[in-house]
Amino acid sequence: MAANESALAMADVTWFEIATLKRPAGIPLGGDNYLKEIGTGTAYLTTKQVSMIGDLQSKKFVLNSVQRVTRYADGILFNRSSGKSVFLKTPMLSERSARFGLVAEYTCSGEPVLGVSPSSNFIPNIVDAEVIEPMTTHPNRNRNANSDPRYTFRVVGDFVGNRESHIRRLRVGDQIWLVKEPSNVHDPHAVAVFDVTRNQLGYLKRDVASWFSPLLGRKTNIEARVHCFTSEGALIVGVYC
Repeated sequence: MAANESALAMADVTWFEIATLKRPAGIPLGGDNYLKEIGTGTAYLTTKQVSMIGDLQSKKFVLNSVQRVTRYADGILFNRSSGKSVFLKTPMLSERSARFGLVAEYTCSGEPVLGVSPSSNFIPNIVDAEVIEPMTTHPNRNRNANSDPRYTFRVVGDFVGNRESHIRRLRVGDQIWLVKEPSNVHDPHAVAVFDVTRNQLGYLKRDVASWFSPLLGRKTNIEARVHCFTSEGALIVGVYC
């Protein structure tokens, strides 16, 4: 640390930056704004800066660039006047993360802070946006699929082997199987996508699978169906839970 700099708090976080992009990438926030994951590590708050040290990366920004700090149930947003705004995803129910958020808000604003736990999330539920064709009905749709899905995911890796031919046989409302692959040497969080006859159609994106795989392991009422297709024929899966 620099002279006259003191440590204030620390927390385990996933570091995201808000970027304005013309092509979809990361988690959509609306308009051309996307939440881009940078890395995971331990964040340190001092009287001068916020920094993060991870296994393969480090990031930091100075506090005098911060206009406002907002605490959410899933992390802390730093709106910056210069440089990209930063969202630190961290479980705010933990004492260390809650303290980090409170101290950050007070340090940047200089105003008293209410110690009320936030209830709203910053990261939206629909995390894998695509330009998609309007959904059409299909007789195979059950009563759960008649409602809007909680999540929609774009299937990737659909160009491998004969996966595209299996996808072309699908209709909106057809049942889909999402299967965790903890032994996958490339990604232990991988989630494979299959049709009802166990033909593999592809995978969920890596950044989606990293948070969805644990959810898939905890919940027993998750149902997946063909939601629709993009104009290029890519498969969009709807998840109901």
